[in-house]
Amino acid sequence: MSCATGPTAAASSDAALFDDTTGDPSPPADLIARYLERLLTVRRTDVLARYALAPDARLEPEAAEALAACMFSISAATDLVRELGAPDPETAGRDLVTLLEGVLFDRTHGARAHTSSDSDTACVDEIRSAVALWLDALCAQQ
Repeated sequence: MSCATGPTAAASSDAALFDDTTGDPSPPADLIARYLERLLTVRRTDVLARYALAPDARLEPEAAEALAACMFSISAATDLVRELGAPDPETAGRDLVTLLEGVLFDRTHGARAHTSSDSDTACVDEIRSAVALWLDALCAQQ
């Protein structure tokens, strides 16, 4: 499993909206990594149910739209990258959600589901690093 499950996962996911040392808001990559950790631990059943429903939902547009938006918000992602200075926030917001969908799938069913660290901290660090690189790339000024 890519992220450890259990009480520590739940507790660490609820923490860190703000930096413990300064009280400042946590960087976006950190918040996103902790949200993904929460999806992979506390909300793992929800994630697996979403994947199980996906094949049938494609036959019903309303269900497909609901499933597509139930874990990640394109409008929130667009707002975030706009605030970070993305030159094309609409495209960058969609690209960010695509990245997050891929990370989530990789850690539930892909290669990292079987090879990543069992440590909550290592999992969050791995995700944070990938998200930070993507945010930098998506928000780079042209």
